[in-house]
Parts: sequence; C-alpha cells; structure tokens
Amino acid sequence: EESDELTPRVGTYLGDHGRLGGMFSLFRMRSDTPGITLTPDADDTLFRLGMWLGYDNRDSWRNPRSGWQSELELWWTGGDGRSWSMNADLRRYLPTAKRQKLLLSNLVSLQTGTVGVDVPSYYTYYVGGANSIRGYALGELGSPLSGKNQGLGTAEYSFNLVPLQRWDVWKFALRMGLDMAIFADAGIAWNEPRELAWSRARGGLGAGIRLLIPNIEMVRLDVGWS
Repeated sequence: EESDELTPRVGTYLGDHGRLGGMFSLFRMRSDTPGITLTPDADDTLFRLGMWLGYDNRDSWRNPRSGWQSELELWWTGGDGRSWSMNADLRRYLPTAKRQKLLLSNLVSLQTGTVGVDVPSYYTYYVGGANSIRGYALGELGSPLSGKNQGLGTAEYSFNLVPLQRWDVWKFALRMGLDMAIFADAGIAWNEPRELAWSRARGGLGAGIRLLIPNIEMVRLDVGWS
C-alpha cells in the first residue's frame, strides 16, 4: 500500500489549561493487493472533518510529574468511506516519592459503520506493538483479535536515575536526563459488542529506560513480556 495524508489543525486556548480546535484531513490510499481498499480500482480518497477538545494542567510538558493530559477527538469521514469516529485519550501523572511517579493512561477509539463497506480495512486496530500492548510484536496477534474499535490501558511507574541537567557535547550544550520504568499494558480490539470478551483481551508487562532529550519528550527502550 501507498498512502498520502494532509491533516492541518487549528486551535485556541480555553482559559489556562483548556484547548479547542478544528481539523481537516485529506487521505488517499493506493494498493496493489485486492481487498485492501473500498473501491474496486484500488484507489481510495477520504475526506475528514473533525474537532478536538483538550485539557492539560501538567507541571511540565517535557518531563511531567503531576497533572492531567486529556484530549477528545471527533471525526466525520466522507468520500469513498462513510463513518463517524471518536478518540478519547486520558492520562494522569501522580508523584509518589522523590524522583518517582506513576502514569495511568487510557485510550478508547470507536468507529461507526462496517469494515469493508463504510470503514476501510486499513482503519482497523491491531493490538500489540510498542504503542499498544508491549510484549507482543506489531501484527503478531493477527486479524482474529483486530477490530474497528479499541480500548487500551497502561500503568507505568518510573524512577528518575539522572535528573535533567546540562551536558556539554563538543560545542553544544544539551539538557538531558534518564528515567527507568516498569509498566503493565492491557487492551482489546472489537467490531461488535459481543466481541467485548475477556478471552479476546491481552496484556503485557515489562521494563525500560527513557532518555529525556531536547525537542522530543523521550526516547524509549522497552522490553516486554506477553
């Protein structure tokens, strides 16, 4: 498959911590394999209109220890597909001890329509991978446990090993730090309500390190067990 996407976003502040905005997306997918696209000519074009509402009162954008970070997205999709979708992302940072914190996060993604008719197959979710359930390789669980909807939850406890501080590298001064974390992930993907069953849910445990570097929140190296 080959895809192109353009998704500009605009927004404004709501008070000190709120955010409100709109977005437009133009997405095109081309495939040389039958059954991937919604159209018989293997060339889909989707138009999407959406809005988002967020709340962020973290004590730091780069290395937060306390506060909430949440965002709700609503999308309408037209063109070769027809569906409504929602993404609800909720994160809570809790300081537990000196240089230690707990992160609790939850992501729910829902879509209307039928896969292969209104929703293209490339818009389905597959649990597993570095940004889903760590301990499973991306795509390892396959189509039987995939779906147009998903629910993911994570608990991560981190220890700061090296506080953010200045490091002089040649002629550059960088502010970097290092964390270690242990985590637990769980999630499920489904199409119909009857597929919301414990037998379809999966979980993972693991540990890793986080390199806190400029311009990026962190670089992660994780090891997970399914």
